[in-house]
Amino acid sequence: MAKTLHSDRHRRLAELLTEKRKQAGLTQAAVAKALDRHQPFIANIENGDRRLDLVEFLDLAKVMNQWRSPPKCCSVESSAMTSCTCSHSWAGPRR
Repeated sequence: MAKTLHSDRHRRLAELLTEKRKQAGLTQAAVAKALDRHQPFIANIENGDRRLDLVEFLDLAKVMNQWRSPPKCCSVESSAMTSCTCSHSWAGPRR
């Protein structure tokens, strides 16, 4: 598998994250504070100098109000599904 850091796809992801942060009206410092990180952490992601793992990506999306969390009644086991046993439909980006 080819390295992805600095690839076109990685660069586009960084651009998209920057765009979504700005659309949400947030500064890098505000996002970093919400994640209990320092501002350079966000700058390195947006500059394409740092990869994100899936959990970090979901945390960023949540801070930027782009992802809905499951309802509290839903268990961790059901969080991979699009709806829980309580019939809540929650997964996916907000439109």
